[in-house]
Amino acid sequence: MAIVFRNHDLNHLRTRVLKIPEQIQDAGEELVREHSREGARLMREYIASRGTGYRGHRGRVESGEMLQNVRNTAERDGTHVRARWGWLDRQENYYRWQEQGFYNWRSESDVEPMHALLDSFIQQREHFIRDVMELVKK
Repeated sequence: MAIVFRNHDLNHLRTRVLKIPEQIQDAGEELVREHSREGARLMREYIASRGTGYRGHRGRVESGEMLQNVRNTAERDGTHVRARWGWLDRQENYYRWQEQGFYNWRSESDVEPMHALLDSFIQQREHFIRDVMELVKK
């Protein structure tokens, strides 16, 4: 009794091994897209729940504009995938002030930073690293 490896078997194995980077890249792209969507969702949640105590509003939602302008995108360019979320279409100082905090001269008090963008990034980065490690283990 003997085990015989034929060239056909090795070619099949070689083909499967060569496809691994492409499969990882495709799965990685989906991870990036998923985390971009989740980052935007978290950011909206933080905007809606992190209030200033000003005028009794829930969260930072007065007109809803800042909340509705949160967007996410993910683009693939060759072997690179780039994802973003936040106020992509708007460059308004008001959003930055709410995010980073500011001094309100009318009430003569500091407005605490919201950190919706920052905290959603930190949380998604941790989850993304964990998910990439799981992907590589497969």
